[in-house]
Amino acid sequence: MTKDQRIRHHQRELEALMEAKVRAFVLTAGNIDGTEMAEIFVKALPKIRRFAVKYSPPFIATVSRSGSVSMLAIARRAIH
Repeated sequence: MTKDQRIRHHQRELEALMEAKVRAFVLTAGNIDGTEMAEIFVKALPKIRRFAVKYSPPFIATVSRSGSVSMLAIARRAIH
């Protein structure tokens, strides 16, 4: 889990995550403190678990402030 909102623009980081074959979840909400970040991830945890079971690694998914989880387009291309 990370809060790097601009990860889709950091090609080396993306490549490193894909090469490591991780399941990465990126929080897209900006300007929040640690408590709010934890609350968002706790709210999203059931969706994160389902997502992690549904998709094989490596992938990078986003977690929004509302708790929704979706695949980054760059990760989709890298998986296929």
